[in-house]
Amino acid sequence: MLKRLRVLVVTAIMVFALGGTALAGGWALTVVNDAPQEFEAGTEHQITYTILQHGRTGATVDDTSLDFFHPTLKEMLSFPGEPTGNPGEYVASVTLPTAGSWGWEVDQGWFGVQELGSIDVLDTTRGAIGQGDTVRYVLLVGTVLAAVVFATQLWQWKREAPISPQVVV
Repeated sequence: MLKRLRVLVVTAIMVFALGGTALAGGWALTVVNDAPQEFEAGTEHQITYTILQHGRTGATVDDTSLDFFHPTLKEMLSFPGEPTGNPGEYVASVTLPTAGSWGWEVDQGWFGVQELGSIDVLDTTRGAIGQGDTVRYVLLVGTVLAAVVFATQLWQWKREAPISPQVVV
Protein backbone atom coordinates (compact mmCIF):
# COMPACT_ATOMS: atom_id res chain seq x y z
CA MET A 1 0.00 0.00 0.00
CA LEU A 2 2.81 2.40 0.86
CA LYS A 3 4.50 1.54 -2.43
CA ARG A 4 1.33 2.44 -4.37
CA LEU A 5 1.07 5.73 -2.49
CA ARG A 6 4.67 6.61 -3.40
CA VAL A 7 4.02 5.79 -7.08
CA LEU A 8 0.87 7.92 -6.99
CA VAL A 9 2.69 10.88 -5.39
CA VAL A 10 5.62 10.65 -7.83
CA THR A 11 3.20 10.41 -10.76
CA ALA A 12 1.25 13.44 -9.53
CA ILE A 13 4.46 15.46 -9.12
CA MET A 14 5.58 14.51 -12.63
CA VAL A 15 2.20 15.44 -14.12
CA PHE A 16 2.20 18.86 -12.48
CA ALA A 17 5.89 19.52 -13.10
CA LEU A 18 5.93 18.44 -16.73
CA GLY A 19 2.39 19.50 -17.57
CA GLY A 20 3.38 23.18 -17.67
CA THR A 21 6.13 22.52 -20.20
CA ALA A 22 3.73 20.55 -22.36
CA LEU A 23 1.54 23.64 -22.67
CA ALA A 24 4.47 26.00 -23.28
CA GLY A 25 5.28 26.97 -26.86
CA GLY A 26 1.69 27.00 -28.10
CA TRP A 27 1.93 30.49 -29.55
CA ALA A 28 2.82 31.99 -32.88
CA LEU A 29 3.32 35.37 -34.49
CA THR A 30 2.19 36.18 -38.02
CA VAL A 31 4.19 38.54 -40.20
CA VAL A 32 2.67 40.02 -43.37
CA ASN A 33 5.37 39.66 -46.03
CA ASP A 34 3.74 41.16 -49.08
CA ALA A 35 0.63 43.33 -49.21
CA PRO A 36 -0.34 46.15 -51.58
CA GLN A 37 0.24 49.76 -50.50
CA GLU A 38 -3.33 50.66 -51.48
CA PHE A 39 -6.38 48.44 -51.39
CA GLU A 40 -9.08 49.11 -53.96
CA ALA A 41 -12.67 47.92 -53.58
CA GLY A 42 -13.57 45.13 -55.99
CA THR A 43 -9.92 44.43 -56.94
CA GLU A 44 -8.22 41.12 -56.13
CA HIS A 45 -5.07 41.48 -54.03
CA GLN A 46 -2.51 38.78 -53.21
CA ILE A 47 -1.33 38.93 -49.59
CA THR A 48 1.57 36.75 -48.45
CA TYR A 49 2.12 36.06 -44.75
CA THR A 50 4.23 33.79 -42.55
CA ILE A 51 3.15 32.09 -39.33
CA LEU A 52 6.17 31.89 -37.03
CA GLN A 53 6.03 29.57 -34.02
CA HIS A 54 7.71 31.33 -31.07
CA GLY A 55 8.24 34.22 -33.49
CA ARG A 56 11.11 32.36 -35.19
CA THR A 57 10.31 29.09 -37.00
CA GLY A 58 7.85 28.81 -39.88
CA ALA A 59 4.86 26.78 -38.67
CA THR A 60 2.67 24.63 -40.89
CA VAL A 61 -1.01 24.65 -39.95
CA ASP A 62 -3.94 22.86 -41.54
CA ASP A 63 -6.36 25.78 -41.59
CA THR A 64 -5.39 29.44 -41.92
CA SER A 65 -7.17 32.46 -43.34
CA LEU A 66 -7.20 36.23 -43.47
CA ASP A 67 -10.46 37.54 -42.04
CA PHE A 68 -11.78 41.06 -42.71
CA PHE A 69 -14.54 42.87 -40.82
CA HIS A 70 -16.34 46.04 -41.90
CA PRO A 71 -17.76 47.62 -38.71
CA THR A 72 -20.33 49.82 -40.45
CA LEU A 73 -21.70 47.10 -42.72
CA LYS A 74 -21.32 44.40 -40.01
CA GLU A 75 -19.81 42.20 -42.70
CA MET A 76 -17.14 39.53 -42.10
CA LEU A 77 -15.23 38.00 -45.02
CA SER A 78 -12.75 35.15 -44.80
CA PHE A 79 -10.07 34.33 -47.40
CA PRO A 80 -8.23 31.00 -46.99
CA GLY A 81 -4.44 30.95 -47.03
CA GLU A 82 -2.73 28.53 -49.40
CA PRO A 83 0.80 27.23 -48.68
CA THR A 84 3.49 28.77 -50.91
CA GLY A 85 6.02 25.98 -50.37
CA ASN A 86 8.15 27.92 -47.90
CA PRO A 87 7.81 26.77 -44.27
CA GLY A 88 4.92 28.58 -42.60
CA GLU A 89 4.31 30.90 -45.57
CA TYR A 90 0.83 31.30 -47.04
CA VAL A 91 -0.83 33.45 -49.70
CA ALA A 92 -4.47 34.58 -49.73
CA SER A 93 -6.39 36.12 -52.62
CA VAL A 94 -8.39 38.98 -51.08
CA THR A 95 -11.18 40.98 -52.74
CA LEU A 96 -13.01 43.50 -50.55
CA PRO A 97 -16.29 44.59 -52.16
CA THR A 98 -16.76 48.03 -50.58
CA ALA A 99 -14.68 51.04 -49.64
CA GLY A 100 -14.07 52.09 -46.07
CA SER A 101 -12.05 51.04 -43.07
CA TRP A 102 -11.79 47.28 -42.60
CA GLY A 103 -10.39 45.51 -39.55
CA TRP A 104 -8.39 42.39 -40.29
CA GLU A 105 -6.91 39.42 -38.51
CA VAL A 106 -5.20 36.17 -39.32
CA ASP A 107 -6.57 32.83 -38.18
CA GLN A 108 -3.40 30.85 -37.35
CA GLY A 109 -5.10 27.47 -37.04
CA TRP A 110 -4.56 25.86 -33.64
CA PHE A 111 -2.38 28.84 -32.58
CA GLY A 112 -5.46 31.06 -32.52
CA VAL A 113 -6.26 34.46 -33.99
CA GLN A 114 -3.93 37.46 -34.28
CA GLU A 115 -5.32 40.93 -34.97
CA LEU A 116 -3.55 42.87 -37.71
CA GLY A 117 -5.15 46.30 -37.25
CA SER A 118 -7.16 48.03 -39.96
CA ILE A 119 -6.80 49.01 -43.60
CA ASP A 120 -8.47 51.70 -45.69
CA VAL A 121 -10.05 50.44 -48.89
CA LEU A 122 -10.39 52.99 -51.70
CA ASP A 123 -13.56 53.54 -53.71
CA THR A 124 -13.04 52.63 -57.36
CA THR A 125 -16.69 52.98 -58.41
CA ARG A 126 -16.15 56.63 -59.39
CA GLY A 127 -14.53 55.52 -62.61
CA ALA A 128 -11.28 56.76 -64.08
CA ILE A 129 -11.86 60.40 -63.17
CA GLY A 130 -11.32 61.26 -59.54
CA GLN A 131 -12.72 64.27 -57.70
CA GLY A 132 -9.54 66.33 -58.19
CA ASP A 133 -9.43 65.34 -61.87
CA THR A 134 -12.98 66.62 -62.48
CA VAL A 135 -11.95 70.25 -61.97
CA ARG A 136 -9.03 69.82 -64.38
CA TYR A 137 -11.26 68.33 -67.06
CA VAL A 138 -13.86 71.09 -66.68
CA LEU A 139 -11.13 73.73 -67.04
CA LEU A 140 -9.67 71.94 -70.07
CA VAL A 141 -13.05 71.65 -71.81
CA GLY A 142 -13.83 75.30 -70.99
CA THR A 143 -10.49 76.44 -72.43
CA VAL A 144 -11.03 74.44 -75.62
CA LEU A 145 -14.55 75.86 -76.04
CA ALA A 146 -13.30 79.42 -75.48
CA ALA A 147 -10.57 78.89 -78.11
CA VAL A 148 -13.14 77.57 -80.61
CA VAL A 149 -15.45 80.56 -80.00
CA PHE A 150 -12.53 82.99 -80.34
CA ALA A 151 -11.32 81.36 -83.58
CA THR A 152 -14.86 81.39 -85.02
CA GLN A 153 -15.33 85.06 -84.17
CA LEU A 154 -11.94 85.94 -85.64
CA TRP A 155 -12.75 84.05 -88.84
CA GLN A 156 -16.11 85.83 -89.20
CA TRP A 157 -14.54 89.23 -88.50
CA LYS A 158 -11.90 88.70 -91.20
CA ARG A 159 -14.56 87.54 -93.66
CA GLU A 160 -16.80 90.54 -93.09
CA ALA A 161 -14.09 93.21 -92.93
CA PRO A 162 -13.91 95.26 -96.12
CA ILE A 163 -10.61 95.41 -97.86
CA SER A 164 -9.62 99.00 -98.05
CA PRO A 165 -6.72 100.32 -99.98
CA GLN A 166 -4.06 101.83 -97.92
CA VAL A 167 -2.58 105.11 -98.95
CA VAL A 168 1.06 105.51 -98.32
CA VAL A 169 2.20 109.11 -97.94
